[in-house]
Amino acid sequence: MLSLLLLPLFGVLGSANLDPIVIKGSKLFFKSNGTQFFIKGVAYQQLVNDTGASTANSAFVDNLADSASCKRDIPYLQQLGANLVRVYSVDPQQDNSECMGLLDKAGIYVLTDLANTATAIDSTNPTWDVQLYQQYTSVIDALQNYSNVIGFSVGNEVVNSTNTTSAAAFVKAAVRDVKAYIKSTNYRSPLGVGYAQKDLSEALNNHMVNYFNCGDDADIVDFWGLNSYSWCGPSNYVDSNYSTLTQDFATYSAPVFFSEYGSNGWKGDEIGAAGRTFTEVAAIYGSNMSSVFSGGIAFKYFEDNSSLPSGPDDYGLATVVGTTISTMSDFNALATQLQSASPTGTNAAQYTPFNTAKRACPTVDTTWQVAATALPPTPNGGWCSCMTSTLSCKAKGTMTDQQVSDELSWICGPDQHSSCLGFSPDTSTGFYPTYGMCNSLDKLSLAFNTYYEYYNKTNCDFGGFGTLVVPTQSTASCASLLNAAAATGTGGPTYSGTASTSASNTAAASGSKKSSAANLSATTPFSVMGTGVGIYILGIVFLAGGLITLLLPDGTKHVADGMRMEVYPKHSDSLGPEELSKISSRPILNLITTVRSRYAADAIAQVKHRLSRESTVLVSGYGLGLVDKIFDRHYPDSKSRPTFYRLLTGQRVWAAPGHESQTEHKDDLASVMKQQRPKKTGFRVNIGALGQRLRIGPLELRNVAENPGSLREREKRTRYLINLLLRAPFLSDGANEIPRELMLYLCFTKLLSKSVLGPLAVMRECRNGELFADAAGREIGTSLVFEAWNVMRRYLPTLQLSQALDWVTKEAQKTSKQIHPMLLEVATGIEIDINDLNGWIIEQARRFGIPCDRHERIMAMVKAKAERIKKEVEAVEAAKREKTGISRSRDSERLAEPLDKVEVKRMKKAEAQSKNLGHQTMPDHYSSPNIQPLGKRGT
Repeated sequence: MLSLLLLPLFGVLGSANLDPIVIKGSKLFFKSNGTQFFIKGVAYQQLVNDTGASTANSAFVDNLADSASCKRDIPYLQQLGANLVRVYSVDPQQDNSECMGLLDKAGIYVLTDLANTATAIDSTNPTWDVQLYQQYTSVIDALQNYSNVIGFSVGNEVVNSTNTTSAAAFVKAAVRDVKAYIKSTNYRSPLGVGYAQKDLSEALNNHMVNYFNCGDDADIVDFWGLNSYSWCGPSNYVDSNYSTLTQDFATYSAPVFFSEYGSNGWKGDEIGAAGRTFTEVAAIYGSNMSSVFSGGIAFKYFEDNSSLPSGPDDYGLATVVGTTISTMSDFNALATQLQSASPTGTNAAQYTPFNTAKRACPTVDTTWQVAATALPPTPNGGWCSCMTSTLSCKAKGTMTDQQVSDELSWICGPDQHSSCLGFSPDTSTGFYPTYGMCNSLDKLSLAFNTYYEYYNKTNCDFGGFGTLVVPTQSTASCASLLNAAAATGTGGPTYSGTASTSASNTAAASGSKKSSAANLSATTPFSVMGTGVGIYILGIVFLAGGLITLLLPDGTKHVADGMRMEVYPKHSDSLGPEELSKISSRPILNLITTVRSRYAADAIAQVKHRLSRESTVLVSGYGLGLVDKIFDRHYPDSKSRPTFYRLLTGQRVWAAPGHESQTEHKDDLASVMKQQRPKKTGFRVNIGALGQRLRIGPLELRNVAENPGSLREREKRTRYLINLLLRAPFLSDGANEIPRELMLYLCFTKLLSKSVLGPLAVMRECRNGELFADAAGREIGTSLVFEAWNVMRRYLPTLQLSQALDWVTKEAQKTSKQIHPMLLEVATGIEIDINDLNGWIIEQARRFGIPCDRHERIMAMVKAKAERIKKEVEAVEAAKREKTGISRSRDSERLAEPLDKVEVKRMKKAEAQSKNLGHQTMPDHYSSPNIQPLGKRGT
């Protein structure tokens, strides 16, 4: 039935290596001559139950792997006037070269879905996991080399109702990672990445369209496909809602086309394929719509076989029985319409995109359950494998898919003690646990182990599906795996839930962060912000002369040899107009803040006017919400943010119980950042907020003016230490920030010990070694640890209760003769950090709806006691100003009694360390370090 073959056809003769199609603004163009390209497509996908094409994968048909079918069908596709086929399932293990070559010669392009019938993002239980990532990237690998591949769709109608909007986050994560994969592999450009969405209600359509066009360029679609069947029977431009669609997409910044069209119903009656006249084609390619839409794809070439349980779907253009093909009446109708369509386009050289603005992200409401601030992490099989190797109770690998699904349904139920929180997302708040990227069996193992731990390791049978194993890795070793991956650029879970990640990714994607020797003299290449007594001390390293320049506060004696300091008040609102005008306007390229977490946001405010997108900021501290607070207060627009890195200082606990041979995270920034230590000299990077001082190696700023000592030697050591810091893997070669899993692990070790030992010390007024000496202390301590662990495991699912208890116990034992800093601060009337410690735990517990009574009670008692003693101390100090010789109140005097001994011991230790360092030989090449900027290198 080739009665129309004599009609003029698009691309009948064709040629090898079709001209690639490129995207410019919201339009498609031929790459070589710039002529606008309009899609005249047909959906080309046969069901597995039909006769004809076959594949080694019985779950779906890969029509591109069946060269015989391609030879049979291509003349009919040409007869239709088609210049593109949309393929819904591809088996990357099959050879598709012959069919792709035949399509190329026929002048037919290919748009393919990356999912398939067996492997796709599920609408009701969405995930973006290792299996899906491998499927998607494998299809790209198989087809990227063909010039007639126009692009890839990451999904088809995944969101199909208001109840499935959460799936949008996982589709967008797929867009992000597929685009990143194509870029990282240097595959030919362009290869567009988009999505095909069902035409839904106007409100939901707007949410979807806006969501996939908002945020970072690296996350948004390159094109938007709309599956619309609103034009049914003898309709028109207005009644079909096409006029509204055209208005809605008139300002869209990416190409839009109908990824499916061709209704087979009219006024509630099924007219079937035979009744389709395709009069909508004239509208799609007419003057009203061709300026907005880039064509469309008619659904569909193959009529489903009548042997299917549901019968034929009656959307086909042709039927296939064995090797025989017969066209249907709507085939001729579509062919006539497509060949009559002559859309008026433009040329790329004369086209300047006017609709470049991206859409605003939708907000969470009753019809939209996806927060705009976060995306699921990038799947990483190595991380999932490492996670399962830390477990003691695992699911058996012999389980079938159905058994795994059934067990997950049970153990993730409401009565199983939150066993699945380690991989259960909350899209409305942007909460995406890292293990959501793992396959179902790994998730089940994690759930089994969590349940097993909850019941004190009493049963791991789970109806014969669970088995006890000996862990081969520790949680810390997995954190180290992430650490190494990020340092070497081999990848690791990307946690879009943090704004700092988003900022870093944006800079990396846009290539806007560049640095070179040429611009170092014009900007401040390095700054360190630390704490002074009630002020912030900002030390600035200038390239000229190779010395570190420190600016002292007014009235402070200057140190020789160019050492000065710059001072900022603790709170930004304490600066008046005159003071603000006096602050330096010299740009800061790199800033390291080591102020206490609660003051960091105010500290950044003092130098915000000196920071730009070209700047890099390192924020250290244990406050988990620190970076978010800075962003919310100072950088709500990601486009204006510097690149932020998160660091930790002051770790004093072992990496994991039973692994004392591993790195001990003390006050050693280098050990956190992949153990970059100069073993020959014994120096360590030591940047941290230590009480009232900032220390860089042996240099203590508090004592510089009083005891300069060998100033030149101090300067040399300091330059060396800063150079060492700049060479750390996380700060070099544009590497990413410390991975979130590692950051959480390090934060939680510190947070646990501080939130348990500190408040207990304040209330029991004893040294750390006596906190758990009696039953009451052990009971309170255990309760505090349990409540904190119950919160922390929501973010770090592999964290075990026994591990958390061991962290706290070991810290108490190691510091048994010391008085906890929180007790010393209370005794001397200094403000304490309990709101950032126990307060954070309480806040998160309320978020997850779990009890946290013990933390609430002890925080209230500590704050009340601290306030009472603070007033006593202030009263004593006030009295001293009037009359000398008045002693402290009995409470404050009793609590502060051992302070002098502890301080003397600490000072002696620091002096001994400094003395030992001073007698070691510094290699010559360290005396004048090549201080490079932290800003990202050019892409």
